[in-house]
Order: sequence, then C-alpha cells, then structure tokens
Amino acid sequence: MAEHTTDSGSETDSAPDSSEHDFPPVSYDDWRRRVEEELGGKPFARLRSEAAGIEIEPLYGHDNAGQAVVAAGWPGLPPYVRGARPLGSEVRAWRVARHYDVADAEQAARRVRDDIDMGVELVWLRLDDAARAGHDPDGDPAAVGRNGIPVDTADDVSRLLAAIDPAATSLVLDAGSNALAAAALLLATENRRRLALEDLRGSFGCDPLAALARDGRLPGSLDQAFRQMAALTTWASSLAPQMRAVTVSTVPHHEAGASAVTELAIAMATTTEYLRRLTASGIDVETAASQILFAFAIGRDFFVEIAKLRAARWLWAKVMHAAGADERVQAMRIHAVTSHRGRTARDPWVNMLRDTTEAFAAVVGGARSVATTAFDRTLGTPADWSRRVSVNVQHLLAEESHLGRVVDPVGGSFYVEKLTEDLARAAWRRFQDIEAAGGMSVYLTEGGLERTLATRAAARQRDVAFRRDALVGVSLFPRLDEEIPERETVTADLAARSTAVRRHRERHDARAVLASLAGYTDSGMVEVAVEAAEQGATIGQLSDVLWSGTDAATAPKLEPLRLAAAFEALRSRADDNPRVFLAAVGARAKLTARMSFVVDLLAAGGLHAVYDEALYPDGEAAVKAFAAAETPLVVVVATDDRYDAILADVVPALREVGARRVLVAGRMAAVPVGVDETIHLGCDVIAALTALLDVWEATR
Repeated sequence: MAEHTTDSGSETDSAPDSSEHDFPPVSYDDWRRRVEEELGGKPFARLRSEAAGIEIEPLYGHDNAGQAVVAAGWPGLPPYVRGARPLGSEVRAWRVARHYDVADAEQAARRVRDDIDMGVELVWLRLDDAARAGHDPDGDPAAVGRNGIPVDTADDVSRLLAAIDPAATSLVLDAGSNALAAAALLLATENRRRLALEDLRGSFGCDPLAALARDGRLPGSLDQAFRQMAALTTWASSLAPQMRAVTVSTVPHHEAGASAVTELAIAMATTTEYLRRLTASGIDVETAASQILFAFAIGRDFFVEIAKLRAARWLWAKVMHAAGADERVQAMRIHAVTSHRGRTARDPWVNMLRDTTEAFAAVVGGARSVATTAFDRTLGTPADWSRRVSVNVQHLLAEESHLGRVVDPVGGSFYVEKLTEDLARAAWRRFQDIEAAGGMSVYLTEGGLERTLATRAAARQRDVAFRRDALVGVSLFPRLDEEIPERETVTADLAARSTAVRRHRERHDARAVLASLAGYTDSGMVEVAVEAAEQGATIGQLSDVLWSGTDAATAPKLEPLRLAAAFEALRSRADDNPRVFLAAVGARAKLTARMSFVVDLLAAGGLHAVYDEALYPDGEAAVKAFAAAETPLVVVVATDDRYDAILADVVPALREVGARRVLVAGRMAAVPVGVDETIHLGCDVIAALTALLDVWEATR
C-alpha cells in the first residue's frame, strides 16, 4: 500500500485501500428487484419505451448489452461499426458540406463561391426537375428551376464551378437518374479548364432507384439506367480514382416518413441490386463497392440517428463479407444531411437548434461529410446570414467542441451499442424480406415501398397530432406573438432560359457525335458523351440519345412529409385573432399546471386564451365573465374533484349565453352531458383545434 508525503517530505497517513471502499458490484437482477420494490406493484414493463420500432430497456449493462459492445469491435477494423479510422483527427474527422437547390443558376454560383470562402469543403449540386427528366427548358417549361438548379449546357456547369478548386473541394452531382448526361457536362467543363481527372473528387450521383422513388418516373428503362451506371463506374474507376460513380441515398425515403430500420434495409437492398447489376456487367465486386457513396438524412432522435449510422457500417461490412469482397472496401463512406422532415416554418429559429443536434449526431455517428440546412429554408430561399449560421454550426463542433479529436465518442456505451445491434438485426430481417419479394426494383415499382412508407408517415402524423411527438415552437411552447421573417422564393427566368438554350443549339451542332453515341454500351459511352457536351450538346439532347428506344420506368412517387405542416395550417387559419374563454373555477395554485396545458394547447392552433388572471370563485362568476367575452368557444377548467359539482349547472348556463362549443380540460371516463369534447394529455390535438376553428369561422 503506497504512502504519501507532503511537499516537505514528511510522511502522512497511509492512503486508504481503494478496494475496501469501492461500491460493491450490482447486477442487473439486483437493480431490477430494487426498482420493482420502488414501483410498489406497478409493472416493470412501464419503464420500457420504444424508438424506431426497437424496445428500449430502462437500463443497459454487461448483463444485457455486453455482447453488443464486444461485437462492435475496434475503430478502423471490420466490421467498422466504430468508424473506418483508428485515430482521431487533430481538428475534424468530416468535411463541411452544403446542398444547393436554388432555382437561379447565377445565385447558386454566388452561393457556392461565398460558402467556399466560409469553409465549405463539399458542394452538392441538385439539378432541377427538367434536367433530372432529361429535358431542355423549352421541352418541359414547368419543371425548369423546380426543386433544383437549372442546368442545360456545359457553359452552365462552368459558371457553377468557377469558384471550385477540385484539389480542395469535393463535388457531388445530384441529377437523379440522368447522372451520365450531367456527368458529361461536368467533365466537358473540367476538360476546358484543363484539370487533371485524378484531382477530381466527389460523386457523379448515379442512383436510379432513389431517383425513381423521388420522381416517380425515369427518362427511360431501369435496364438502361443500370447500363449507364456501369459505364460511369468503369470510366471513373480507371480515370478518376477519387470520383465515385454511384450514390445510394435514403434521403427521399427518410423525408417520406421511413423509420431508421426501413432506411437501413432500403440502403442494403439498393446496394445489393446495384452490386449485382455492376458485377453482371463485368466489374469486379471490389471496384463496384469502392464506387459507392452512401447518403443518409439525420433526424431528431439523437441516439437513434447515431446508432443508425453505426448500424449502416455494420450491415455494409456484412454485405461485403457475404459478397467475398476484400476488407479494404468494407469501410463505408457516409454523407449525412440534416433532415427537412422535422423543420418548422413557425418559430423557425428553433431549427438552428435542431440543426446543431442533428449535425452533432451525424459526426458522433461517424459521417465523413455533413451538410447542415439553413434554419429559414421552410420560408423560401434562405438568407445569406442564415446560411452562414448553419455552416458555423459545423465549425463550432470542430473548432470549439473538438468532436473530430475523439474516436467514436459513444463507443462502449451499453445503450448505444445495444441499440446499434438491435437496429442492425431488425434492418437485416427487413432487407431479407425485400430480397424475398424480388429485390429493391420490384419492391419499388410494384408499390410495396410506397405502401410501407405511407403507413409509417400516417403513424408519424398521428404521433404529432396527439403530441406524442412534440415539435417545440409549434405543437409545444408556441409563440402567438412571433414575427416570422419574410423570405422570397427564387424562381427561374423561363423565357430567358428557353431563349438562351434555343440560341445555343443554333450555334452548336453536335449531331454527328450524338449519332455515334447511340451505338455505345460500355465505358466508351462516357467519352463520347463528353465529346458531345464539349461540342455544345445540351442535357436534353444527350438524354434523348442515352435513353432512346426504352420505355420510361415508373413507380409510385414518394411524397415528402413535413411533420409541422398540420399545426402550421391551423395557425394560418387563425389570422383574425380567434379567442377561447377559459371558465377556470377554483384556486389558481391548484390549477396552474392544467391552465398552462390548456393555454399551450390552444396556442398551438393560433387560439388565444381569454380569462381573468385571478380565475373565478364559482361557476356563476365564470358564466357571467364568459357572457362578456365575445367568443362562442369555451373550455371549462377545474380540479377533477370539482367537475361533478359544477358541470351540471355550468354547461347549460354557458350554452344559454352563447357557447357554441364547450370543452372540458381533463381525462374522463366519458364525455359529460352537454360537453362537446374533453382535452387532456394524449388527446387528438389537431382534431380538437380544427373543431374550434371551424366554429369560430362559422360565427364570424
């Protein structure tokens, strides 16, 4: 036993033997017995919860999660659950990214330039619906500038990329199924700039199944889409080793309501189909796998989203092992983007906080690049300062919070490791179900995916309506006096773009090269497409040749879900200051919690609560005050023990003096006679607020 000395060298008392004073070990069973005693006969199961369809235990330790910790392995080693690298970075372990979908190409170019100056290292360009469908502006005017940047020629791409140094900034093209035509425009631009192809890095974004799910239609057949994918993969693997040809994105599925388990299963099913198609075209599995970038949206459930990314790497390693691939391609590269599903247009500043927690989860989960979203995107085109804030969220996480210096911060957490394993196992089972049903293409085109996500989206909307899933600033703690910042939505100048592309086609004749392109089915297809783009071929002309002779693939289109939309629709109806009288009978001290609940619930629908701060001593006083309130809406508030005594007299009296809809605050076995509805924790808030607004509007 060691002895301690003072600074002067004299001996002090011996240090106590820590083993004599350590807390004795406590097993899970010991803890559970103690908890059950404290519960006083209530079932232990009431402490369990649910997340992403996974049952969450109230405590995790060696007894029920130790094996999950062991199975996660070590950072930098298979199955890469804990990350692809064994060491942390001095500053950051991820690249700061930004997604661009503004409808004006010049604005998009300016924003790219400004954001690179602010430290953005990965630029994700989402092309508009016209380019995704393979149309020039005069071919589909309604789609120009819709959901993305209008791009028609290599000149357009050149202007977009003027500020990008490929040695410092990664680039991802998101052209939906039309990736090869967009890639040709990009490569023609890089040839003009005389940039070395080996310096180009990022992804061409070929992801036809996600594009089909998002858009509901491809310019041609899935078989042709897979042939183009194989051509891009072959070309990129040999000539642009830092550029990936394929993206596997579950962002459209997430935004349509998918759970974490479903997202993971879709990612694995999509990847498996892509690998089968690529290897069938003669590409070895290692080359095919190395060409894939994964993209996930990160939602609001902090621990689930961390575990989702860790489980994704586990599943990918399992798929690669089953395919006989070398360990070097088992390390998954993940891009993450903060979710639009949980963003709000009311109290939009809260979105800054959501952005921060989601980016934090993405980094902790091991994403290699992260895109944060401007808080005011739901209001229109984001302001410059809001974009700066969203980028600085990541700089703060890196430079001030030092997240990049820590390898797998959640590694060894019994809860996170067990949740990771449970998500992975559940996703694997669902992935096998998709495979048994014919694979991802069949699951998508025959409507199985749309039905699954529609069911899940409806469940999410019910959870929001019943406030089981709270949206701060919208369904919970709303502000009736908030001032929403105005934002304009940028639109494309259709006439100018149509005129410009017509003149461009008149000046450039690429018909000979386009004719030769029709005969290519291998990697030569990319080279000839690039030559055509250099000679002035437009994205519509390239697409017409690349997709010619094939019937368009179709599938049920996934509709994006924004959880706050139902509450925000109610707020939009409440623009004439609707009021609800609170007939609050009793002592203020005893009714504080219930009053706060009612006021907050009404405000979620834009309804103002009207009442005397001192409340009312009896039902008669409450009825008298209501008669002067000039509203047909009333909520009776009292303690549970007083309702039997007052409701029989108060409700008829309220009706006599003009009450058109009477609610009572509190959970009851049955709705009292004369009362329209009760409101309480767990009630359908959307339905209750809708009925109140209906009556208010009918009486105006």
